[in-house]
Amino acid sequence: MIQQHVIYRPSRAPHGVPFGLRSVGRAVFQPHAESGSRRIRFVQVLWTVRGEGFVRIGKNDCRVSEHHAAVCMPESEHRLASGAKPWEYRWFTIDGTYAAAVIKSLAIPKTPFPANITQKDFNLLARVIRSRARGSEAAASAEVYRILATLATASVRHVPEGNDDAILDDITKTFTDPDCSVQSVAERLGVNRATVNRHCRELLSMPAKEYVDSLRLERALTMLSEGGRTTAEVARAAGFIDPNYFAKFFRRKMGMSPGQFRDMP
Repeated sequence: MIQQHVIYRPSRAPHGVPFGLRSVGRAVFQPHAESGSRRIRFVQVLWTVRGEGFVRIGKNDCRVSEHHAAVCMPESEHRLASGAKPWEYRWFTIDGTYAAAVIKSLAIPKTPFPANITQKDFNLLARVIRSRARGSEAAASAEVYRILATLATASVRHVPEGNDDAILDDITKTFTDPDCSVQSVAERLGVNRATVNRHCRELLSMPAKEYVDSLRLERALTMLSEGGRTTAEVARAAGFIDPNYFAKFFRRKMGMSPGQFRDMP
């Protein structure tokens, strides 16, 4: 038996935002219940409140323990199931042109990880998704991004046991330096470029250059959200020498200019 409560966005598609909050919900699976298998066209982020469940990610059924999060990507097989005990979880979904891109840019892993979010975050999303006020979709997207950034911060700290995290430590300490690159990381640690990339792929499912870009984008998004800085200042603080290159990079990743993102309600 499965009990669900879900709130959907008033409009069928997001308007004027790179990604939109599509739905917010809560579910309780009784023991040995499952949702069946299907393919989804949106991103789903779920977080276990109590018990544990299993989420189909790729070809594997991954355990999502209490206070752990998992992310299901578009066009992937989607199947949820509980074990021998009840499983309660909260979720939200996002859609739009850049829904999958923002997950990838923040380097949120494909396997479940401990997440420092709470039910208050989901309750807030449940309130904002109901709003029909002008600028409400942008406000909802901003809250979603805040939660995703929190998840990204938690997931970076979550390194699987048995792996040396010196490479990730070096990248996270130096990514704001414009000279930070796969080659510079390799030289500092006395390894080759292939080792750096292989390590990042094993832990984060992405090459090292993509991880550096995701950290720089996260830093830029945070600073733009806070306001008070010019685009050039944000570019330098995030590790970009050339503000023009930063603007092109930002538009490619987010579908809008840094100034447009900064001026969102």
